[in-house]
Amino acid sequence: ITIRWNGNPYYDQDLHRGVDFDSLMRTVAPYNLPIVSLQIDGNKTDHEGIINADIQSWEDTLAIQHLAQLNITSCTSTAHSASAIGAKTVVLPPIATYYPWIHLREDNSSHWYGPDTKAFPQTKHKDWSGPLDKLKQHMDTIL
Repeated sequence: ITIRWNGNPYYDQDLHRGVDFDSLMRTVAPYNLPIVSLQIDGNKTDHEGIINADIQSWEDTLAIQHLAQLNITSCTSTAHSASAIGAKTVVLPPIATYYPWIHLREDNSSHWYGPDTKAFPQTKHKDWSGPLDKLKQHMDTIL
């Protein structure tokens, strides 16, 4: 699986869209799948068990996303790239989100990207427990 828990720290809204790393790891680690970090720009991790992808281009990102069983990301460009190529994707948008993640289908899929992209938005500011619980439920059904 791939993960990206926050985006560009210089983006105005990045403060609100970053998912708590430790909480995300508690959610995905029990599945015992290889975890590839798509973090760039000095946001890489030294967490044991995570492979930091050596991303040099968008082609690298797309190739990794295409090969992954599941791509998990906060509301970043990687959500759009994985979704655009039809890769299985879960987006964890913040409560103050924008148009692709506002009006979702009943199954939490995106009208913009189709059934392989699910979005589990925050319902309470700074609280990722709800979206991460939904992520776990989703992973239980597809993995």
